[in-house]
This record gives sequence, structure tokens and C-alpha cells, in this order.
Amino acid sequence: NWGRNATYYGPDQELIDEWGWDKKLSKAFSSIPIFSVIVDPMDLFDYENGIYSNAPMKGRNWERHCILEYIPHGELKNGQSNAGIRIRGGFSRSTRNPKHSFRFFFRKSYGEPKFRYDLFPEYDGTDEFDHLDLRCSQNYSWSFQRDPRAVFIRDQFNRDLQLQMNRPAARGDFCHLFINGLYWGLYNSSERPEASYGNSYIGGKKKNFDVIKSAGFNWAGRYTGMPDDRPKGPSGFTMHIEATDGNLDAWNDLWRLTNEGNGMKDMVAYAYAIGKKLDGTKAGHNPLLDPGNLADYMLIILSMGNKDAPLTSGGDRPNNWYAIRNRNSSEGFQFFIWDAEHSVLSYDIHQDRTGPYLTGDNFEYSNPQYLWEQCIKNPEFRFLIKDRVHLHFNKGGSLHHDTLIKLWDKRVREIYFAVVAESARWGSGIAQNPSPWNILNRDDHWVPSVNAIRENYLPYRLKVIYGQLQAAGLAHILPLPKVHSTKQFTVVTIPGSLSKSGAQLTWTKNGKDPRSFGGQIHSDAQTGKSMLRIKSEEIAEVVIRIKLSQNWGPLLRFVK
Repeated sequence: NWGRNATYYGPDQELIDEWGWDKKLSKAFSSIPIFSVIVDPMDLFDYENGIYSNAPMKGRNWERHCILEYIPHGELKNGQSNAGIRIRGGFSRSTRNPKHSFRFFFRKSYGEPKFRYDLFPEYDGTDEFDHLDLRCSQNYSWSFQRDPRAVFIRDQFNRDLQLQMNRPAARGDFCHLFINGLYWGLYNSSERPEASYGNSYIGGKKKNFDVIKSAGFNWAGRYTGMPDDRPKGPSGFTMHIEATDGNLDAWNDLWRLTNEGNGMKDMVAYAYAIGKKLDGTKAGHNPLLDPGNLADYMLIILSMGNKDAPLTSGGDRPNNWYAIRNRNSSEGFQFFIWDAEHSVLSYDIHQDRTGPYLTGDNFEYSNPQYLWEQCIKNPEFRFLIKDRVHLHFNKGGSLHHDTLIKLWDKRVREIYFAVVAESARWGSGIAQNPSPWNILNRDDHWVPSVNAIRENYLPYRLKVIYGQLQAAGLAHILPLPKVHSTKQFTVVTIPGSLSKSGAQLTWTKNGKDPRSFGGQIHSDAQTGKSMLRIKSEEIAEVVIRIKLSQNWGPLLRFVK
């Protein structure tokens, strides 16, 4: 009995025997790493004080001591540490949910102040952690919703895309979890974008970071009658944002720039926000916003049809977003993909999240999508988006369908065998009388679901979202120059369709963009030819765009 929480204790041995899963389970457990937690059962399941029995409860008072061991597959050495364990998440805290996610804290009071292990070597991750999340699917899950559309990898797949773009992102992998020797299911180990993350990857002391996130909604309170514990904002409204590290001062400064006067439409306000002068040179203050990061973050949100971040499905409040800024660095706020379960939905290929939603015109509801909507009123930011769309959507780009399928297949292969164990543990959900013919399983349910996304969504979503961005004026209308190379020369020309339009090539030979901030021709640029012949030794420094009237085409940068 888990107190107030729905219960389902352990795999069903009769089902395992009926399906002949003993050999399959052995392969499942050896295919990915294992986390093992040793904890006093009363600290989890006691009716009054157990954190699992009282899953909606949050904060340090609902943290308990445990021993966490990491058991990698292969010949690598195990890792172990004392830690604090809590329940994590929002919707997942519902007492109707039998399978919760966990967060682990490493503190001096437990022993070692950090967990030291290279958990994500394939992704150039840190080997020191102040805290670690073990996430599990809630929406489209077997355990909670008994949903055959479960694929278990949507969250991490979206974060993989942000890493693919060479942006800061929460690294993660997949693992099995055992609690006191009992199998608890398939989980996703994940970094958490907080001050210690900034210290590891962005650089700077933890005390100098502002970490802003959506406070979310007390989903658990909907099912338990417990009070909503979100703070109140300056206007008296319930806050949907909070600072988990640092404070909200710089975020408030950025929000005010978007709402005072002409907002981000004003070039002075936009330039100030990104730390530039009107001539494009660096200003004397640290930027509040990293515009390239915001553009890439939102392109992932829109391309993957995310219906739950950074706004809820109805677009009426912020949800599931993080932003980090080092107050002493030359980087502005950078945004992190977080909680992307409501994305990559094979049945919803035409999902349009481009808005505008205008949710964020009061500070308590501020969020990155509102910031995006205000910034696209500025021609300089719009042009930046066009460049990022061209970079990511074309062959070799992070959002091109070939790249998406490759990343998807990698995660599918990673958990292919492990899903059998999840089926044995949670394939019957919380059914009272599970039987072999009603259990959700890998071959009959999971494989068709991952294939539906691979075959029906990822190859075609690119065209859909590109059309939505094009309709919003956020894609280039001019093409790249044409290129023909020989051993001695590279010849660049304007495509034939534009040859009589008055279009010109504009280029530099020192690596600088021929288009300057504000849309003028850079002082170092040359222009006027419809054909440019470049010596082979000059290639590495040449940057070219087509210019037609006031329109600029995408950037062609030669890399040797």
C-alpha cells in the first residue's frame, strides 16, 4: 500500500512465464545502463512521510537520503554516491500515476558534494553533477495512461536536436531503474539546466547565474485538493515564472524592453537587448538576449509541433521552459528545450504553433515564445531567422528530414531491447487482472508507434513547417549563388532565373558577412558582378550573398 498513490508493485511473473520473456529480459537489462537506488522503504511509502505516497509534495522537506549506484553496460567501472532523492515533475506527480520520476541531489551533508562519473561521454558531457534527473514518460505512457502511442524518446530526441545545433542543451541517455533491488522501469537520465550546468558548460561561478523557468501549474493539486504553491507576482497574479538561481531582475529588464514604447520593433531597443550599438559593434553592456539561441530554440519548438512548451496547448500560459544567463558574460539569456512529450505526433503533422498567442504581455506570464513574437517585428531578427531556417532546413541541416531520421533511429536502436523490460513492468498499466493478450508490448505497439513517426511524420514535417514559416515571411525568397569548382578556381554565379532581374553578387574576402547589421552593404564588401571567380587559395575567407534591391539572399561561406 503506497498511501495516497496508485500502486502496482513489481513485474507480473505469470506474464513473464507466459510470454517466455526470461531470456529477453536478460538482454533487455544488459543493453543499457542501470541505476540502482537503495532507500529506506518508509522514506518512500510511509502514509504520512513517504515521498512516493505523497508525490505532490515538493521542496527540501520532501527529500530523503538514499544511495545511488550507476551500473554501466560493458566493462566500465560502477559509480556510487550518497544522495538526496525527491519526486520530480508536475503532471507526473499525480497520485493516480503509479510510476514517478526522480531527482537526485548531491550534497556535503550526504558525503560527496558531487556525483563524479562520465555519464554522457558520447555527448561531451561533464563528469561532475550537483543533481541529476531520472525522467519517465507520463503523457503517451504505458504506466500512467496505458497509451499504445508510447515511444519513450520524444523528450530526449528534442534535446538531441538542440545539441545537434551546437547549442547548450540538457544531455541525456536511457537507463533502467531498480529500487531496493526491485525493477522500476525504463527511465531517461538527464542533466538539469541550472546554475551548476552553466558552471560546467557556459563558464562562470554558479552564484553569477540567473536561471528562469516556468513555475508551471500544480497538476497534482487538481487530483489531491492540495493548495497551489506558486508565488505571486508584482501585479498580484499567480506567477508562472520563477528564478531557481539568481533573480528575475535581468529577465524583467528584457521583458520591459519588449513592452515599452515600440518594443523590439524599435532598433534601439533590439540592439540594446542583444548588446550591440546601432552600427552592429559591441556595446558597453552585457547583452540580455542571445538572438541566435532564441531563433534555434523556437525553430525546434515549431518544427516538432510542441504543444506543451513554452506555452500550453491552448497557448494561454507559459509551461516547460528554462533560460540561463551569466550576469558577467557576453552571452544573453539562452533557452533550453524541456519536456517535449507533446511533440513529434504522427497523427498531427499539420500542427501550427507559429501563433501569435500574445501570452506574456504581463510579466507573470512572460515566456520565450512571447519574446519571439515581439522580436519578429524587428527586421534584423527576421533576417536572422531566415538565415537559421536556411541553415537548418537544407541538406545536412539539423532539421532536415535526413538528420531527423538519423537521430530518431539512434535513440530507437538504443532502447529496442530495453522496451521489453518496460513492457514486463508496466505494459498492463495498472490493470487489476493483466493477461498476455492485453499487455502493451514492444512488437505489437511500440514498434508500430516509432515507425509511424519515422515514416509518416519526420519525412514530411519539414515541408509543412517550411510552408508555415514562409507564409509568415520568415524564409529567404532569394536563392544561394551557384558554384562551380575546378582545381585552380571556384566560379560563383547568379542563378539563371535572376540573371536579368538586377540581382548582384556581394562578397567579402576577409570572412565577414557582406551584409552589415541593419541591412546595409558592409564597408569591406565588394558588389556589382553577376559572376565571381575565386582563386583556390582565397576560398577559406570568401563570404557571398545575392542582393536584389533591399532583399538579401542566404549566406554562402566557403570552408576549406
